[in-house]
Amino acid sequence: MPNLNEAEDFPTVERIAEAYVLKVRELQKRGPYYLCGHSFGGLVVYEMAKVLAGEGDDVGLVALLDAEHPAYSRNLPIEQRAKYYLIYVFDRLAKYGSNLSRGRIDRMFVDAFHYCYGWAKKLAWRAAPALFGAMGHEVPSQIRTNHLVLTKALRTYSPGEYRGRVDLFVAAGRPPEYRVDNTLGWRTCATGVLATHVVPGDHATLLHPPFVSVLAERMTPFLGRAGEQFDQQLPGGIQR
Repeated sequence: MPNLNEAEDFPTVERIAEAYVLKVRELQKRGPYYLCGHSFGGLVVYEMAKVLAGEGDDVGLVALLDAEHPAYSRNLPIEQRAKYYLIYVFDRLAKYGSNLSRGRIDRMFVDAFHYCYGWAKKLAWRAAPALFGAMGHEVPSQIRTNHLVLTKALRTYSPGEYRGRVDLFVAAGRPPEYRVDNTLGWRTCATGVLATHVVPGDHATLLHPPFVSVLAERMTPFLGRAGEQFDQQLPGGIQR
């Protein structure tokens, strides 16, 4: 997280992006800028691109690594939303049924526990700011973790229109319901060229061996100008 105002318990994605834009400009005063973010970082990168392009800067790359639009399912048309939830339910039932048929009751309980625990955490993270705010207290630092801060920022972020090119790298291991819209919701606001690239792995493992090497290969064609620019800016004699 960037060093923001300490009084700002729950900074927005927009505020985080502004802080990173300032930092980027300290390192490189002019574009083209090559931006890449994974998961929540993809939201920040998208917002940074909007800020930079809006101020007339050249944005050479906006790479979103398995970053889902915050309102992905909500923004789907009614028929597609129904399909999304039907696929979700049938996929999970098939998974539990497979475990049951193989006698893996333990696996069923583990899956059910993780499902309930995940939803409980989401509800708690959503409720905490409102609950303590209603009592007139700040959220205690013991629970004001990066995860809570980022969850709050994600829930309140509404990506605006970006007319430049966006390259979305989607993990092949995403659950099947996301095939309803393989742009992960970005088609609603990325109105320029929106290119989707499917890469091996799931949301976490795509950044680790062996899958990360494939991701690197897929991204390399978009980085030619960035490499040349970086070489030009290195002090004499330094090898990258």
